[in-house]
Amino acid sequence: MVSIWWLDNRYCNDYASSTGWMYTMWAALMLISGILTLLVMRKGVEWREAGEAREAQESEKAEVRSV
Repeated sequence: MVSIWWLDNRYCNDYASSTGWMYTMWAALMLISGILTLLVMRKGVEWREAGEAREAQESEKAEVRSV
């Protein structure tokens, strides 16, 4: 059986100290995902418009090359 070292009691004196880091990592992950969600909400429209403009330019260049 595979042992998960941060949940295994052999590597720490009490169980509470081993789960504390897990919740800290979970909180950091949630913070990062929340920040990224807000970033997409703020900049998403701008990124989409820039991408569509870039795609339109590339398709125009492809049409000119094929002619």
